[in-house]
Amino acid sequence: MRVALIDPSFYHQGTLVKLRRIGYFPLTLARLAACFPPETQIDLWYEKCQDVPLDQPYDLVFFTTMGSNLVRAEELSAEFRRRS
Repeated sequence: MRVALIDPSFYHQGTLVKLRRIGYFPLTLARLAACFPPETQIDLWYEKCQDVPLDQPYDLVFFTTMGSNLVRAEELSAEFRRRS
């Protein structure tokens, strides 16, 4: 099974925020990854500093969101559903 765990970026004044690095390491995705069996292939994506590969064949895609990045999570979710 191939799984994507995604922390989406957010929009600021109409532009998707991209950073060279983040000043903290969010543990949500790492903790979720630890819940899967060892044979599961898991990709962690922090969209604020890396592009999410929408063309990859994932069996499951999970998002972690807060209010500021909910819109972007919905956009990415719709794109993954459209491509499957």
